[in-house]
Amino acid sequence: MNWLNLIYFGREKLRRKRKIETPFGSLKLDEADMSHISGYFANRPHTLGQQVVADKVWNDLNGDDLFRFVDRTNSGIGQQVLYDTLRTIPSSGFVRTHEAIIDTFTTDETWREPIRKELKRLSHRDAYDVVQLFQHNHKLPDERLRLAFRICRFLPAGLLGLLLIFQTTTLLYLFILSMLINIVLHYWNKRTLWSYLHSIPQFLILLRVAGRLAKDERLRPVQNMIDQSLSMLHPLRNKLALFRFDVKLDADLSVVFFIISELIRCFFLLEPNTLLDVMKLFNRQHREIEQVYRFVGDVDMLCSIASLRAGLPYYCHPSPAEPKCIEAVDMYHPLIEACISNNFSNRRKSVILTGSNMSGKTAFIRTVAINVLTAQTIHTCFAKNFHLTPMQIFSSIQISDDLMNARSYYLQEVLTVKEMIEATEKLASSLFLLDELFKGTNTTERIAAGKAVLSALNTGNNLVLIATHDLELAELLQNEYDLYHFSEQINGAELAFDYKLKKGVMTQRNAIRILELYHYPPETVAEAYETTTILTQISK
Repeated sequence: MNWLNLIYFGREKLRRKRKIETPFGSLKLDEADMSHISGYFANRPHTLGQQVVADKVWNDLNGDDLFRFVDRTNSGIGQQVLYDTLRTIPSSGFVRTHEAIIDTFTTDETWREPIRKELKRLSHRDAYDVVQLFQHNHKLPDERLRLAFRICRFLPAGLLGLLLIFQTTTLLYLFILSMLINIVLHYWNKRTLWSYLHSIPQFLILLRVAGRLAKDERLRPVQNMIDQSLSMLHPLRNKLALFRFDVKLDADLSVVFFIISELIRCFFLLEPNTLLDVMKLFNRQHREIEQVYRFVGDVDMLCSIASLRAGLPYYCHPSPAEPKCIEAVDMYHPLIEACISNNFSNRRKSVILTGSNMSGKTAFIRTVAINVLTAQTIHTCFAKNFHLTPMQIFSSIQISDDLMNARSYYLQEVLTVKEMIEATEKLASSLFLLDELFKGTNTTERIAAGKAVLSALNTGNNLVLIATHDLELAELLQNEYDLYHFSEQINGAELAFDYKLKKGVMTQRNAIRILELYHYPPETVAEAYETTTILTQISK
């Protein structure tokens, strides 16, 4: 058992070393445990003035994939804080106010690498569990059990003293009985202690890491109250020394010594009483624990942003723009390899985007939205120049039937769009993203409802980006919306897309041509072309 532990900890040390040696600016290759990474965000109360990016919007933007790309953190805590930052559009930008620290991470390798190494101490997956210590209240045993813990803590020692003085059989039996009771209570308490075996050792590491980082004057602006928080947690840290010692015993010392230590713990009932004191302190010091957690997580996040930027072909900081305006130069989608960049300026008007199948319409509106999101969260844009006004984000891109709640595709979309209309009445400025509005219903009502909804959303400082095949919408709304399109060229038996944004409305179609290129029966293709001609004549 001891040799197995030594082998495990040796491998763990080697794993950490390999992670430390990951080049700054490189994409991480580790699998991201999104269920644990999102835990801090999911359970954190968010204040007024912040927009929590809804699950619908996050999924529409392929948010988890975006996180995996942006994530260059060194610790599990850094991952959780970065995820929370990406999903919370703040009223004032934390990252923007700490650009000087990011610049230092980028340029000063001798300063950066020791900090990265320190943060790596929290790279074990158990670090994700630290949030449980301050995001939840810890249930204390009832009063009778707490009284039993306090009495039994001194009972064996008292009986042993009396036994040494009077040396009677009755006292011997009572002493043995008290030890048996303490052993039962000690191991009964292990059930509660077990739930902390992951979080408490990592919390102790967190305190040590935070203490070392807090000594660096250049990191002090990240959390001005860090020294006070660490000082207030000092009594808790002393109490937790028992559990740290327990972990060390399991790793390094012999089984015999471990048994002796267990008997001592039973004799004085150390663990139940210490754990009771620790749980009380946890419940009283949520704020201080979270401040220390955020300090380390924020430092790691700032280092991660520096690493992200170092690995990009180019990026920029966002600049302010007039309300309802987005202006971008050479903007690209970070998740698309060798992505074709585009310039974009909407001139205070919402945008209808038309184009052929596979031409890049949906990818483009996602590109705009991702840049709006990262501009307001990590102060980084995937462009050479990016101007925007602060705005919240709503989307209806990926819609599916909700069979569990008996909701059809169309009803799901109706409810999603209704939330957008309600947002126009509550919020000063929003970005609405739509892809093929109301495609779950018939053509006539789709156009009519779509026109009405797009006019309703396009009010005040709200900006709408919609990708559609319905050229009728573009015609009906040409005075309210700017019109852009994507197109393609047919080279022999292939469709060639340039993925460049063009002014105006789409004038060519390719849906039937794609059927032909994929060798549909000639008679089927011919009938499709013939029907298209008839429908075009009817529409005129």
